Amino acid sequence: MLVGDGERPLRRCVKRRLHRLFVLLALTALPDVLAAQVMVGVLEEAPLPADAARLATNIRVAFRKKLPGWEPICASKADPPWSSACKLPQAGDALEWTVLDAGRVVGRARTRGWLSNDWYAAEGVLRLTSPPPPRAGVRSMDYAGWPGQAVFRPLAATHGATPQGKSKWHEVAAGSADRTRVFEAFKGLAARIPACKPGGRSRPIRIADVDVIKVLASVDGRKLVGMHVHRKLAEECYERGGFASDAWFVLSRSGRVEVLPGRSDRGWPESTMPIEIGDFDSDGEEEALFRFSGYNEDGYLLFDRDFTRVKRFTWNYH
Repeated sequence: MLVGDGERPLRRCVKRRLHRLFVLLALTALPDVLAAQVMVGVLEEAPLPADAARLATNIRVAFRKKLPGWEPICASKADPPWSSACKLPQAGDALEWTVLDAGRVVGRARTRGWLSNDWYAAEGVLRLTSPPPPRAGVRSMDYAGWPGQAVFRPLAATHGATPQGKSKWHEVAAGSADRTRVFEAFKGLAARIPACKPGGRSRPIRIADVDVIKVLASVDGRKLVGMHVHRKLAEECYERGGFASDAWFVLSRSGRVEVLPGRSDRGWPESTMPIEIGDFDSDGEEEALFRFSGYNEDGYLLFDRDFTRVKRFTWNYH
């Protein structure tokens, strides 16, 4: 009897501990389950197929939040069908998206199903089934990419979370002090202008050889500055690589300059342009979405962890 009576409290104690363990595991896994529902796509205007005369507006899925970070939804430069190249089993469902511009919600959009499995450039593109939100500004070549047609600036679109509040970043004029500081860092990436014509001679890069792409300033005093070599200096050097791709830098309030990761300069010049900076998953940390364009390749870059980590999703055209 003494043994039997002692076993009951022991079993109850074990059950209580197991119950607490299961509850703890469930609570630990809950943020990952919730975060996995948060996706970032892009409301983009583009000719599809790439040689089409008409422009179409749809949403291209790009990134999903998974603990401990973001991941591309589709494999870069994959082959169709997108049902296997993109990890999005709910693509055929009616998905609701919140469209952002500088942190402001400018509209809602709805998608259902993949646009097409016939073109490489349609990778990750969901068919827009609702009227597109109004677009600001005018079409330009800033985000034209490989097809080379003027389009409206892409807009970030979120599913599963609605960022709150105005963006902390805004565009400002490039100051001479910022230009000088960034150029000193840029020289570490592209120290010389190569000689690409027969009989030419390479030379050290000069500040007059570069253009500032854009400067964004944050309310906390940081700046984001893009820089590249004058395109006219790169025309004779296409496919040589090594000096002409865009580079972006974060300037701290103290003047420290850090280059953003992920820059490649192996062949044709690659360009990167900011689209939106904000807290896409409402976790208190900001992310930055950029457009990427290279030779026969376009895509998106997502920076997080104070611009120290980057995830990439790109597609080809042939």
